[in-house]
Amino acid sequence: MQNLAPLVGEWYSHLENQYSIVVSKEDADYLFNPYTGVFTKFGWAINADNLNAARRHMANAGKWAGAFSVQEHVDARLARNEIGFATYNYEFNRLTRAGIWNKPLREATSKGLI
Repeated sequence: MQNLAPLVGEWYSHLENQYSIVVSKEDADYLFNPYTGVFTKFGWAINADNLNAARRHMANAGKWAGAFSVQEHVDARLARNEIGFATYNYEFNRLTRAGIWNKPLREATSKGLI
């Protein structure tokens, strides 16, 4: 697959290593097509923050299941008022001590921590 920029190539490697996601040609076209791609539609520059936003977009769109981090999962639960701030702090401390706060959600789930 043609890399559109060195940063994108590093992002592909990150996705594969951290989330076990292999970006297909269709996914790359969906994201980076100069006429209809997500980056074009939203007017995003190719930078680390926008690549992270693209990962979340693909997860929310159902294209990349499991592309959320533990932190994003707990943050979303707090934002939806499913947990209070005290519980959020408890989960933050517990999951940080377990060393998975910034890891993929599937890792915490497989270890029975969430």
